[in-house]
Amino acid sequence: MAIYHCSIKTFSRAKGQTAVAAAAYRARTTFTNDMTGKVENYSRKPGLVHTEIVLPAHAPDWAHNPSQLWNEVEKKETRKNATVAREFEIALPHELNEEQRQALAHSISQKLVDRFGFALQYSIHKPDEPGSLNHHVHILASTRKLEADGFTTKTRDLDNLKGNTVPEVREMVADTINQHLAAAGIKETVSHKSLADQKADALAAGDVEKAAKLDRTPTVHVGKNPVSAKDRGTRNAGIKAGNIQKLQSFVQLLERNPQQQIKLDKPQHSTFSIQPLKVAASSGATAGADARPAQPILDTGSSTLQEDASIAELEHQIGNLEAQIATLKLRPGKAADLLIRKKSALKEKLEGQLRLAHAKRAEKKSASKSNATWSPSFKTADQYFQQKQPQQSPEKEQRDKTEQQRKQEEARKLRRQADELREAARVAGGPAAAELNSRAWNLEGKAERLEQEAKPKEKGPTNDVGRAFRPPGF
Repeated sequence: MAIYHCSIKTFSRAKGQTAVAAAAYRARTTFTNDMTGKVENYSRKPGLVHTEIVLPAHAPDWAHNPSQLWNEVEKKETRKNATVAREFEIALPHELNEEQRQALAHSISQKLVDRFGFALQYSIHKPDEPGSLNHHVHILASTRKLEADGFTTKTRDLDNLKGNTVPEVREMVADTINQHLAAAGIKETVSHKSLADQKADALAAGDVEKAAKLDRTPTVHVGKNPVSAKDRGTRNAGIKAGNIQKLQSFVQLLERNPQQQIKLDKPQHSTFSIQPLKVAASSGATAGADARPAQPILDTGSSTLQEDASIAELEHQIGNLEAQIATLKLRPGKAADLLIRKKSALKEKLEGQLRLAHAKRAEKKSASKSNATWSPSFKTADQYFQQKQPQQSPEKEQRDKTEQQRKQEEARKLRRQADELREAARVAGGPAAAELNSRAWNLEGKAERLEQEAKPKEKGPTNDVGRAFRPPGF
């Protein structure tokens, strides 16, 4: 089935990134960065299917040259922490053939250019592994509008991910994909909505089978980091197993009670409630004080499908909270206090889920422990994380310390070089000064990145939320 994926991210000098390198990597080609003199060569990297430049109608002639286009993007930005490019990464349906996927990618790219007026380069990549269906396109766009006389104002409406513009883009992508699927005679469709919203729509339309399939916990993005990918892949395997168990339990419940109706008690619930159909009273039946409403067979709004399914769902929620906490890494320029408060709130929520799961485990001592993925021997979220944290050997700690010292020394060396370039720029003046200052900014950006990497890594969670549980009788 076709899968929807549309993510938006930016490239910043503060992270040591350049638009020239990003464009060369995605196009699998070689570009030279005119500001630094660095040659970005990715011509030997496989995976490219097609790449193309899409421009506004009034774009200058030089913009059709990819190397000149992305070097002009870099030269237009003067800040050392400037955002130089924006990328839309979109999954392409494997049901389409290569030409149809190319037409789809071009159609989405043209709509983005018509809407925002920037210049972009789209590069279609094929799956890395045999048997994979991960066809996707990288749409790399400038952060400024391209007019006849060059790049002008920033496209600020895309900076606010919680505004209306980004959801509109995601909806446009889904609609365009569905249009191309229908044109190819394929009945599959995609949606930019969340699973909960899709399930609510399916129930409103009376499609119980589709709603049951959508009643699942979403998996987490694996990513390209091999260490994180392995951990998230294991977590996704548990989530998928829980989803299968939930669907099987739902089907079994329907088989045991074929005369029951299905409804969603509250829109915000992500699980089903199955209640008996109302049966008309016979002529001999009387309504009175003895008439009692039939109790629902299942009401997952207040309880759970089964005890095992409830515990599995809690474990999935714990995994999702772990993923959220892991992403809360303080970065320069971010609101540190806000992130710390958010992390504290998430850890408090995690503690509540652990306490609830622990109580349910205690009630089912006779049940099989083969599906358990964690031990309830902890009382705080900190202890939970420390239990999952592998112990580091002294040799590894020494190597990490040596690497941190090396990065700190390299960062100091880069800052000295940047200071020398700025002094040379002050003496030179004119166009040469701009070139020297640009090189100094790049060196400072690299130094900042090295300094961040050289900071000691946090071992497990901080102690800002380490309160012990005190449930009754614990």
